Amino acid sequence: MYNRSLLEVGVRSSSLPIKRRSSPLRLKPQICTTKMVFAHFQTGLVLLSTLLCVGCTLASDDLIDSTGDAQYTLEVMKRLLTLEKRLSASEKAEKELQRRLDESEKKQTELQSKLAASESVVLELKRTSKATPQVAFTAALGQDHIGPFDQHTSLIYQDVITNIGGAYNSQTGVFTAPVNGVYTFLIYFFTWSRSESTLLHIFKNTDHLVGSFVYKSTPEQPIRGESSSNAVIVQLQKYDRVHVLLYSRSKITNGVSKLSTFSGTLLFSLD
Repeated sequence: MYNRSLLEVGVRSSSLPIKRRSSPLRLKPQICTTKMVFAHFQTGLVLLSTLLCVGCTLASDDLIDSTGDAQYTLEVMKRLLTLEKRLSASEKAEKELQRRLDESEKKQTELQSKLAASESVVLELKRTSKATPQVAFTAALGQDHIGPFDQHTSLIYQDVITNIGGAYNSQTGVFTAPVNGVYTFLIYFFTWSRSESTLLHIFKNTDHLVGSFVYKSTPEQPIRGESSSNAVIVQLQKYDRVHVLLYSRSKITNGVSKLSTFSGTLLFSLD
């Protein structure tokens, strides 16, 4: 560092009479002292350059004076150290903010990927829902009592409650499959059991699927009301027909409570 006392010593030493140079023994200390002063002078120049770089920061302080003493240099170094610490802290904070920003961008990228995947699923579901027809129906008998008949009779459920897709025909009692797929059907009926049993069957075209049965009355219980039901899941081809058959000598009751019904729905379509 620049040292005022050493510089003064160097200057005084350099002004010695030239005649003393005739003695080699006395010349060596003078050269060493001059080199030391010059080295300190160079250091002072470096420090002065540094002070000029931060002059804008220190211009408002009252530390600058013309003395150039060690106290001034010490104060300047303290200020520089303080600035260096602040700069280091700022750089550390900047790195932390950059790390958090990188994490946020990474999370945002992941969320965008998940959102894009969800949108693809939604679009696929919309496409599938548009391509697959919605089919469901429930209908009840339109009469209070039906039967008994001498032969098997197809039941016509005229009181339509639901018929989404229009695949059930309330005039014929037949459901016609609009598409290839898997369907489920349910029958439920009520009867006053007397001398004959009651039996219903669900048919696919001419093939028997499932039945539902109530046994006839007994002497211990000559007249009693009973109900029965059954369901089936079946694969149908387009235009397959499903209907309910009431067996001969059977009788069922509907009433205002709609106790005897026929229902069906499309579970999913098949290509």
